[in-house]
Amino acid sequence: MIDLNDVPVIDHHCHTYTEEFASVSPERLARLFHHGFGDVYDPAVKKEKQWGRSDELFAHFPHMGVVKTLICKLSETLDCSPDLESVTEARNKMSSLDFSAYVRFLYEDVGICGTVIDSSLPADNAPEIEYFHGKKLRLFSLDPILDDLIKQYDSYADMMHELKRRLEEAVTKYGFIGVKAHLAEQAGFDAEPVWEKEASLVYGPAKNGDLRSFEKLYVAVFTEMMMEGQRLNIPIHLHSGCTGSVWKGAPIHGADPFKLAQFLRRKEFV
Repeated sequence: MIDLNDVPVIDHHCHTYTEEFASVSPERLARLFHHGFGDVYDPAVKKEKQWGRSDELFAHFPHMGVVKTLICKLSETLDCSPDLESVTEARNKMSSLDFSAYVRFLYEDVGICGTVIDSSLPADNAPEIEYFHGKKLRLFSLDPILDDLIKQYDSYADMMHELKRRLEEAVTKYGFIGVKAHLAEQAGFDAEPVWEKEASLVYGPAKNGDLRSFEKLYVAVFTEMMMEGQRLNIPIHLHSGCTGSVWKGAPIHGADPFKLAQFLRRKEFV
């Protein structure tokens, strides 16, 4: 068997550490690790992590494989009993004293030397970035920026001009290494490219909340990001398969990465 204990590791998809995580409840710790947890959809609440959960789901939650894995691994690392309550207590005892030191302890324990950071933190002033240890590789988080710009601009051309400006600034001035997008969740990997003329037609309805128009608009923006990625020589970072989350009240659809083939084969992206 190959011994990988001394091989440096890059975490290719990490979310933001903040002081609010210095002390958490057992349920909160498990939910943070599970990443997506909810089976009662509220259309008024956009973020999947804020969706409700039934008593039946909560009864099963502590026994899910990913939660059991969390308990097993952290109990070994923190030298405590292998149950969620004990792991949380041991973890909080260390993390509440010095949260940055606790994160460093975890990084060093598994040999993480760099992190690809998926967050919507500002490019120019984000002190939370210092919680990451080793090399910091930031992604341009498309979705929250897009949502914000749609509210500000009344035309697709103006919105896209500003989006491209922000992306170029993030890459050339602040060293961002790629774009994070949610094509599978928003439209499916079997989407066809959408270009400016069609995007301009659906922009108004999308801005006013029409979901079908927003799907079309999102694909148009993703198409533009593919073109910008080539110009700036950066990759596009996508979820594939199932991440454990749900989106718009249903499991992620169209997330088979092979479905991207017809999109990527087009001459514009070769």
